Amino acid sequence: KLQGRALLNALVAGRHGQLLLYVRDRSSGHRFLIDTGAEVSVIPASARDLCYRNRCILSLNISSQKYTWAFTITDVHQPIIGADFLRAHLLLVDLQGRQLINSNTYASVLLATSAHPPLPPHSNCLSDQEQIFKSPCKSPQSHYPNILQTYSLSQSDTPHSHHFPHTHPVHSHTHHPSPDKLDIAKAELDNIEALGIVCRPSGPWSLPLHVTPKPNGGY
Repeated sequence: KLQGRALLNALVAGRHGQLLLYVRDRSSGHRFLIDTGAEVSVIPASARDLCYRNRCILSLNISSQKYTWAFTITDVHQPIIGADFLRAHLLLVDLQGRQLINSNTYASVLLATSAHPPLPPHSNCLSDQEQIFKSPCKSPQSHYPNILQTYSLSQSDTPHSHHFPHTHPVHSHTHHPSPDKLDIAKAELDNIEALGIVCRPSGPWSLPLHVTPKPNGGY
């Protein structure tokens, strides 16, 4: 047995002796289900999320440790920490010991029985002021179902053509930014690449990068 192992009280038990494990974010007080069978980590859709397309970057405070990750927004009622989050942060799930273990430092996140009941469905949002996003088109659609018609690809007689370019893209000469702008842009691109939002392409195609100053002095 390792001596001096840091014991972190961050997990809460499921109700009625269930085997489900949850981790509580100290910043928001909300619970995230630990699910090793989920390939990606997901959160419920919220009307006030600051997102990149269908992802939202969150910083979880778990036992005084901060974990930043890009969660996928989807139609769920329970926030879920999946295999991508666990693998990136070197966390192992121990159901027998009801704990998480850091595979690098062997620090344990022990399970503690929570006196608070789990959040009810349709209220597991990211903050107390936020509500689960509901489409404003849902109500009119239910009253006028005929405005939307189903479409089948088998009913379409329109010919399709595909164009695959085999030449280099049209390009212009690059303009090198100032060193401070270049360092800031590289740091931001490295950050969103580490979070899985973007990836490095293998082709020669690219888009221009615009770096503009902000009123507070940053970019």
